[in-house]
Amino acid sequence: LFLVERPRTIRVLRNGVVFDTPFLDIRSRVGTVGEGGLLSLAFPANYASSGHFYVFYTDLSGASVISRFVRSSTSPFLADETSEKQLLSIVPPGPHHKGGTIAFSPIDGFLYVGLGDGDDRPSARDPNSLPGKMLRLDVSGGATSDYVVPSNNPFAGADGLRNLRGLKQEPLRDY
Repeated sequence: LFLVERPRTIRVLRNGVVFDTPFLDIRSRVGTVGEGGLLSLAFPANYASSGHFYVFYTDLSGASVISRFVRSSTSPFLADETSEKQLLSIVPPGPHHKGGTIAFSPIDGFLYVGLGDGDDRPSARDPNSLPGKMLRLDVSGGATSDYVVPSNNPFAGADGLRNLRGLKQEPLRDY
């Protein structure tokens, strides 16, 4: 069992014992201000063979980050902390309502990312702004690509591969 600890680590629980050494320790990258922290972990169906896994966290500047890591080649109970590949980094409009859930669908295999509205409900209603949305990402390209937006997404561009990085980002505001 993998235990996600908001203050920046993921630990392994096996046979009733929590391992002393964290599976993943990214304290130097994760900010815990407000509702921030290491918020979620998801394993794709092919984790046993690929070793890839995904996390959602807030970085030191308050941005919501979705990253892919790779399991260590020497131990199934350790991650390679240097393998991080950031897929998305989204600056929310405020320090609260982070969302933070990521999960793989057993039906379509896509990574679903639940982004909070960041204290700004109008941005959640704006289709050109990411906060307040449920994102569906095809990360099946593995190490060769970040992700693509599934072609049957009604908000995708004409080619079905609109890059989410092109959407409007709101600056982080203090309240």
